[in-house]
Amino acid sequence: MQALLKTANIIWGAIVAQLVLFGATAFFFYKPETAVFNPTDTSITIVYIAYLLIIASVPGSYTLYSIMLKKIPKEQLEEILFVGYRKLLFVKYAILESASLFAIVAYIVSGSTNPMYAFFIPVIVLLMSKPSDAEFRKDFLPQEVENHNRFEEEVIEYEDTASDEKE
Repeated sequence: MQALLKTANIIWGAIVAQLVLFGATAFFFYKPETAVFNPTDTSITIVYIAYLLIIASVPGSYTLYSIMLKKIPKEQLEEILFVGYRKLLFVKYAILESASLFAIVAYIVSGSTNPMYAFFIPVIVLLMSKPSDAEFRKDFLPQEVENHNRFEEEVIEYEDTASDEKE
């Protein structure tokens, strides 16, 4: 299972690196005065579409993740469940990535720097969505996490009663 997690982290890192590279290249090497369109209704419309995509991509990616999570049967082997977890994450990443890339396109087409600032919203969400074993267990194996938490509470309670008895 660690190999599956490592693969998911490599793909996550590649997506983040690609977005940062594309964003930095567009921001530092593109001259806004050479915009594809003059500041007209068309370029403004593209900017608004980029904003709408970004606004919809963040809650939409989490909503789609939770909807798809409910459809995966939890009575499977842990490795099979982790493959499902990876698929869900990749769908979430694709939604966030497409919104960020469209913001770069809006920047190039319009020449306005505002879409580049909005570009970072999905990138930050993507940075916070790194695949982890703890998140997998919380989403796919909640019974195991609940048992672990209950065990920790019992240990703490036992330690408290043991220290009270010594006094």
